[in-house]
Amino acid sequence: MRCTVGLGCLVATFFCFSWLAETGLSADASQELRRAVVQGSFGTFDEAPRDKSGNVDIPRLLDQLAELRANTYNWLISKDNDWSDLAKFLPLARQRGVNVWVSLVSPSESPDGKNASKPFQQDYERWATEIAKLSARESNLVAWSMDNLSDNASVLTPERMSQIAAATRAIHPKLAFVPRLYFAKEAANPKFVKEYRNAVDGILFAYGRESGKVDRKNADQVREEVKKIHELWGPLVPLVLDVYSSDPDARLNPSTQDYVRQVMTAGKQYANGVQIHCHPNPKTSTEKYGIVKDLFHDWATEEDVLY
Repeated sequence: MRCTVGLGCLVATFFCFSWLAETGLSADASQELRRAVVQGSFGTFDEAPRDKSGNVDIPRLLDQLAELRANTYNWLISKDNDWSDLAKFLPLARQRGVNVWVSLVSPSESPDGKNASKPFQQDYERWATEIAKLSARESNLVAWSMDNLSDNASVLTPERMSQIAAATRAIHPKLAFVPRLYFAKEAANPKFVKEYRNAVDGILFAYGRESGKVDRKNADQVREEVKKIHELWGPLVPLVLDVYSSDPDARLNPSTQDYVRQVMTAGKQYANGVQIHCHPNPKTSTEKYGIVKDLFHDWATEEDVLY
């Protein structure tokens, strides 16, 4: 564990190893548990249906996840009540067999702090602690995530992220940190890998065909990009492929139905899981919703046959 700066890191590391000693878990064993919860994750991210008050419509979201046969939902905390709604969602999701990740708004996505995740804003130490405490109570809260680490390296330094990771592991060693990483500047960047490796338990890989001409048209670079990432991080670090269904980049053409199917299929073959960015709306994105549903059903059926 890389923890070279600050008393806080040393304290967090001490308590982490004290907890492991008490439970009989080695550091390697707890790392294996964190990696295991990421494997085989097939789910969606954000864009949950909301009610008239702006809160997540939890029953409708759960029904859609069940219809899709998604086993994971990545809950972005972007609205005032999302943190309190998460506590309501977790036990109901567990009853449906759905694991949950939590994503936070990164500093660069809210430079003035107005759109930061609430209630703890940009106090990421507090966020990590509270998420770990909630995960210790709710067993299906298995991972937390954040975007744009490299764009925020002056704030979310490798040392700081190692300290935060040590603190969460001291509270709940099974909670995985799975940041959303881009190919060139993060996931396949040797310097980034070396500096952030100790904080990362798994990778949510935002596939954008960066090793060729960036587009949202085909999946021809998935295999090679995933292979390159695994070579740098090691084959034991799980990689979940993030598939652009709704595209946040206005400079690129929106992804097509064929693209979503191609990238999902390649992700199932070469990665350790697939996540849809973002949760498809069954009314306004009917075709893509149907594609996600068809493939998740096929993969769930394969698992049923295997086990």
